[in-house]
This record gives sequence, C-alpha cells and structure tokens, in this order.
Amino acid sequence: MSIERRRHLRELSLQALFFIDCVYPEIFGKPRRLSETKNHDVTNKQSEPRSRIVRDGVRKRIVNKSKELDIKNDQLNNQQQPLTDEDRLKQGNIILDDFWLNFRQSNQGLDFFLLLSQGVIKHISVIDNKIEKYSSNWKIDRMTCVDRNIIRIAVFEIIYCPDIPYKVSINEAIDIGKNFGTKDSGSFINGVLDSIRLSIETQ
Repeated sequence: MSIERRRHLRELSLQALFFIDCVYPEIFGKPRRLSETKNHDVTNKQSEPRSRIVRDGVRKRIVNKSKELDIKNDQLNNQQQPLTDEDRLKQGNIILDDFWLNFRQSNQGLDFFLLLSQGVIKHISVIDNKIEKYSSNWKIDRMTCVDRNIIRIAVFEIIYCPDIPYKVSINEAIDIGKNFGTKDSGSFINGVLDSIRLSIETQ
C-alpha cells in the first residue's frame, strides 16, 4: 500500500475517532455529558470547545455525514451505566462499519483503517495513560479533540504495531496535526510522541 494511501487512511481513522470522541465518549470509557443528546452536533461548543481547531475538511465531512450514520442499537443513546469492554468494542464496530460505508472511496485499505480505529478503542485505557504520563502534566481531556486522537493513533502504532517504524508513526502524526490542528499542533504532538518513544526505547 502506498504512503499516500496510508496517510489517507490515518486521516479517515482520525475522523472516525473524532466523531466517537465528540458524540459517543462512552465508547472510550468516558462519561457522556448531560448536554449531549441523541440529536448531536459535532460542531457544538459542548462537544469541542475550540471548534476552530478543526479544519473544514474534518468538520464539514463529519457534519454532512453524521446524521447518515445508522446506529442500529439505541443502547448508546440510553446508556446509564459504563459500557463493558465487550460492549465498547461492539458499539464501536457498529459506528466504524457505518463510517466506512459513508466515507470510503473503495474497499482498499479497510484492514488498515480498522486496525488503527479498533486498536485505539480496544486499548484506550493503556493509550490514554501513556499519553498523560508523557504530556507534561496535560490531562487528556484538556487537549483538543483533534490533537488527542492524532496522538492516540500514533501511540497505538508505537506500542502495538512493531512493523511500523516509530519515526514513520511520529512523522505522520505531526504532518496530520499540521493539516488538521492548530499552528501549535505539530510541535505539541511531536513533544508528546518523542517522549513516549524515548521511554519505550530506554526500557
């Protein structure tokens, strides 16, 4: 698979995880805010306080397609108790499947898209703990939604994808951050990921 195609699939994974993070945070093991309703708006300030950090390429595509995502199980919308790990993965897969159907240009790359997106959902606790440990006292919830999900994807690759060189994962995350985040995203993402890389290499 070409470098360009892998970049596109990382960006697509970012968009799917951004959508989940904003609308269904319980899939990441986070409580849903009371203000979040079934009739969601991913540009709402409640979902993303600094919505200007989301480039139009992410925001418009998600807003245009989010209502088309056919969540076949209302369990997410009525959930009172935290989801079990099994339910998080099950509900996450429903969203990822629908997301792919709405956004895909071909079937090429589905495996890589699911590897990244499902991997982040499955290992979210380990990934977020690692990020917070090496982010200079930045709590994960204080990071912008785009930045933290770019970092999540890269940390998943660094920890769980030994066939992908650390340098590739970090450079891809930095470039995507520059494209979709703020002017400071690239340096912030680089700082966090480089600290994580060093911690793993010196273990």
